[in-house]
Amino acid sequence: MSGCDTTSACDLHVTIRCSSISSDWKICGETSKLQDDNFPVWPEVYTFEHTPGTSQRWRFDLVDEDVAFNDVIATFDVIVDTYAATTGNLYQLPLPGNEVKGVFWIHRRL
Repeated sequence: MSGCDTTSACDLHVTIRCSSISSDWKICGETSKLQDDNFPVWPEVYTFEHTPGTSQRWRFDLVDEDVAFNDVIATFDVIVDTYAATTGNLYQLPLPGNEVKGVFWIHRRL
């Protein structure tokens, strides 16, 4: 990951939001902040219930924390039915835009 800050590496954390056909977006997890790290791997592990056909979604907000203000680097929406139908233990979400380069990975514990 590059391009978060001009003078140092990224200071990142992730806010995880969940929704379904029966509930609006709510915060269902938040990682710790990893300072000065352009290749963050967060130690947190989250477990979510999945009910097929309920339009469940996850939203991952990748946030660079700074002294003056926080920058949302990227937001990823994941349709849980689509995620559940994939195989393997890694789910790749490329970072949008040209300012920041990298990939956001969701690691599935099988």
